[in-house]
This record gives sequence, C-alpha cells and structure tokens, in this order.
Amino acid sequence: METFAIIGAVYIIGLLAIIVIIGTNLKICKPDEVLIFSGRQRQLPDGTIVGYRVIQGGRGFRIPLLERVDRLSLNVIPLNLEIKNGYTKDGSSLTVYATAAVKVGSEESVLANAIERFLSKSPQEIGAVAREVLEGNLRNTLAAWPPDAVSNDRVKFIYDVMVTAAADLRRLGLHLDALAIQRVEGR
Repeated sequence: METFAIIGAVYIIGLLAIIVIIGTNLKICKPDEVLIFSGRQRQLPDGTIVGYRVIQGGRGFRIPLLERVDRLSLNVIPLNLEIKNGYTKDGSSLTVYATAAVKVGSEESVLANAIERFLSKSPQEIGAVAREVLEGNLRNTLAAWPPDAVSNDRVKFIYDVMVTAAADLRRLGLHLDALAIQRVEGR
C-alpha cells in the first residue's frame, strides 16, 4: 500500500512539473504584437536561413534553454513633425507643422526589417527614427515644390511625401499609416 502512495505522489509531482513547464514556456501573442522566438535557426520558404521565428496572433512554445522570446508592438506611434527653415523650389523658407502615424509593418518582408533594427527598442526609440526619416522626406519634397503650391494643394503635397517616405520606412520595417499637414508658415 505504501508503494502505491509513493508512486501516486511521484506521479502527481511529475504532472505538476509538466504543467509548470508548459505554463511558463507557452507564449500567447496579443493581436497588437508579434512574438519573436530567437536562438534557433530555421529556413524560410525562399531558402533564406534566419535565427528566429515569428508568431503573429496565436501562440508558440518556447524551447527552454534554447530560445528566447521578445515582443514587438504593432501599435501606432503618433509623431509631431516640425520643419523649420525648409526651403522650397524657389529658395523661400517655410516652416511646416505636420502629424504622422507610423507602426511596425506586419508584412513578412517588412517585419523582418523591423526585427533586425528595432527588436528590444521602445516605441519612443522607434518613433525617433521614424521622425527623422519623415522630416527628411518632408524637406526633400518641400524643396521640389513652389511655396504657394504647398499651401494650395496640400493633398498632392502629402501624397508626394507619403510616396517617398513609404519606401524609406519600408526598408526600416515601418509602415506609414497617416500623414497630415497642420499648417504652413512662410517667412
């Protein structure tokens, strides 16, 4: 009888240990984030070998001692942009105030760029990089436009900025959700 009690206790302890191991290593991904399991290499369908796997929505099991799990937020990062002394096509100086919304791109190729550049970075650090890129694109686009057209045809101006900025942000792993010009001041 005592042997059955010992076997039963060992069985219960083993079952509890398995539950604890599964509970601590089963990672659940929220809808507004991706999980990056790093530490083991895997081959992508195109033959590329990477040192991570991505879970986007759903769950994944972390292999203890072999993998590490990081979370990368897909939330929108609002930005305030200010271009002081931006020069137009004819050399006039303008100040442009704008707002933008960027986020980490969720497409596989864009997400791979974001993982390389922004894994373990805070949204503020990601926003600072995006702000620099967008302000540079605003300046470059502004330099190709006459000053009166910037104020009179904002939709076309915003479209031009978005087209040039989207390519740069995509290389970084970011997606430009929105861009709005708040006001334009001339000197």
